[in-house]
Amino acid sequence: MALALLPFTVFLAAKWNFITIVTGISHERLQVFHRWTAWLMFVLSLIHTFPFIVYHINKGDMVNQWKTQVFYWTGVAALIPQAWLTFMSIGPIRNRFYETFKTFHYVAAALFIVFLFIHCDFRLSSWDYFIALVIVYGLSLCGGAIKAYVLNGFQHRAALEAQADGTVKMTILTHISWKPGQHMFVRFVGGSLGVQNSVATHPFSICSLPYEGKIGTGINQLVFYVKPHGGITRRMQDFAKENRGQTIPVLLDGPYGGIDSSAFETFERFFFIAGGSGGGTILPLLGSLVRKAARQQLLAKEAGSAESQKSLDVQVLWAVKSQGKWLLSR
Repeated sequence: MALALLPFTVFLAAKWNFITIVTGISHERLQVFHRWTAWLMFVLSLIHTFPFIVYHINKGDMVNQWKTQVFYWTGVAALIPQAWLTFMSIGPIRNRFYETFKTFHYVAAALFIVFLFIHCDFRLSSWDYFIALVIVYGLSLCGGAIKAYVLNGFQHRAALEAQADGTVKMTILTHISWKPGQHMFVRFVGGSLGVQNSVATHPFSICSLPYEGKIGTGINQLVFYVKPHGGITRRMQDFAKENRGQTIPVLLDGPYGGIDSSAFETFERFFFIAGGSGGGTILPLLGSLVRKAARQQLLAKEAGSAESQKSLDVQVLWAVKSQGKWLLSR
């Protein structure tokens, strides 16, 4: 049962996967299932392990089994990275050491799968689950690579600008189109922000809308507002202050996520809640409502209807740390 969960645990972590294609549920909403299947797999692995250890300790041949049977030491070698993967993914720990967590997550996952493969040793139907793992994860990698390198292309460059309130504005000119509420994974090519960031991708919420009338054909402006904390975001701030006017080559993977766009056409009253730098995320949502109101007025005017006086009711609650930052943000 633990082994049968392996393909699902890995597949649910992929940005590009068939679950999203079939259901429309974006990858970030599937992460909760990725974490719970990982916990379940870990618990089942322990249930599998303990009876063997207890039995051979009581029998008095545990040391001999460890020395002569490959299954025992490879099982422990698989459990150690599995335990690390599981416990380091706990929310407060993951968020506190995110850069380290992300790097070693892949390393630990690779070690876990290698030792698990040796441990199973083609017994029973174990080989079937490893084949399934290779197929589903391979397709995810291929789909993501096609989207990032073929459809999105290599020509993008990011301009970083330090803002008065401490945030960093990142602007990228692109032919890509997107919808309100979506996010993009950015890979910074070269060593401008550190070599390690040429390998990893970093998610940022999109804070702009594509130009109307040019979707898919013209040049749109991707805008991100980034709050510096540590790691990559702090390096972005340092680069923006020290290299004004310079751009960084980037690779874009996305867009992903989003919200149900039918809500913008169905409802007339909207209430947005945002905190701190998260206020940038609601900007494209507000922009969509402005465009909706403009379209309604234009259609009503062309029809000669009194509906042209109709307006949307939009309220925004934006919590910030200080009044000074609010005035700067306005």
